[in-house]
Amino acid sequence: MLTAKRKQEEKEQRRNLIIDAAQELFFSKHYEEITIETIAKKAQLAKGTIYLYFDSKEALYSAVAIRGRRILNSMYKNAVIGKKNGLEKAFSIGEAYYDFYRQHKNYLNMWIESEHLPGAIKGEINSQELTSISNEN
Repeated sequence: MLTAKRKQEEKEQRRNLIIDAAQELFFSKHYEEITIETIAKKAQLAKGTIYLYFDSKEALYSAVAIRGRRILNSMYKNAVIGKKNGLEKAFSIGEAYYDFYRQHKNYLNMWIESEHLPGAIKGEINSQELTSISNEN
């Protein structure tokens, strides 16, 4: 019998598998070309399973955007460790952003694309989390 902890771990693994599949598609195709069906196929899961975790393509898009923002926040936090004054911190944050751009350009492309996709992030529950994460720094 599965313990509650193990069930939760498996649920989180499946959720991440779905986000991974969606991320790969959002990074390689236009938003309009992607459906829940294509994400399910990429994740090798049933369409209904995707809906157990995410209520829409927009929610998945938001989840990928949130993942990217967490990476950027982590880079910002690491950049300011040991810096003595505001100028050093500002310079380090600028370098961190540039490093993020070089290493994770696909997230930036998604964020830029989302500005032209009404509803891709806006209006979703995840958009509140994305805004909250964006305001952490």
